[in-house]
Amino acid sequence: EQVVPSGYTAKDLSAPEMITEKQKSYLTQLISSNNSDGEERDSFIAQLDDLTRLEASNMIQSYQK
Repeated sequence: EQVVPSGYTAKDLSAPEMITEKQKSYLTQLISSNNSDGEERDSFIAQLDDLTRLEASNMIQSYQK
């Protein structure tokens, strides 16, 4: 029998990991410097909280091309 330390909680593997603050900050900078249209820029930035870490990573890579 395996003993689980008290205070330990297993990760919910079915829930995707959401964007990190570092990714959000970097994407905000990238979006601001690459989108001159204010409404489009604001729309992209407003959607950042809904991204997963993988989606954020992919978006960062797309800006770096």
